Amino acid sequence: MPQTRRKVIRRPQQKVPVGEVEISDNTVRMMLHDPRFLSSFPFLQQAKKKAMTRKGCGCSSGARMKMTGPNLAVLRRKLANMPAAKKLKLKKLLGAKRITIRYLKSVGGAAVKRF
Repeated sequence: MPQTRRKVIRRPQQKVPVGEVEISDNTVRMMLHDPRFLSSFPFLQQAKKKAMTRKGCGCSSGARMKMTGPNLAVLRRKLANMPAAKKLKLKKLLGAKRITIRYLKSVGGAAVKRF
């Protein structure tokens, strides 16, 4: 008896809506290393320079000296509170139709902005 092949019906996979981006810590870190974002948003460039300064007591050149990291929560808050023209530029650079940013307010509490 010859073997017959069975037809396999594949369903299309569900995809995340294209063009929707959530700004997370990793996204902000990526932005700090991309010259397009650094030239468009000066506060990112300042944060990167500040993060490159060494922190320590200065008594030894090795063990206690370490690089400080940028405050990502503050950077997310600054991105969320930019003017509308800058938000459009951010959308264009990320290739997104919609951006979501979760951040901590300066007075306390959390907030979510979508634009």
